[in-house]
Amino acid sequence: MSAFTTLGLAIALASIFGFFARTLRQPLFIGYRFAGIVLAIFGGFSPTNNLLIDNMAKLGITFLLFMVCLEMNLKDLSKIGRVAI
Repeated sequence: MSAFTTLGLAIALASIFGFFARTLRQPLFIGYRFAGIVLAIFGGFSPTNNLLIDNMAKLGITFLLFMVCLEMNLKDLSKIGRVAI
């Protein structure tokens, strides 16, 4: 399975399980964890493919930082000031 296909499958499964978690009024993290478990069980990620795992980790950190920036208010940034910079 190519890296692009695995990434697409991971995002699709995370979306589906996230939708079900939201429907059941559970945190999205629960749905994302179940998506990761399903991918691990059915061979979506091979433990020998270190490059894929490394790229997925970098992508996850990028998404996390993007979400933090979406949640941050510019007024809060001015309060934090030099410490944040």
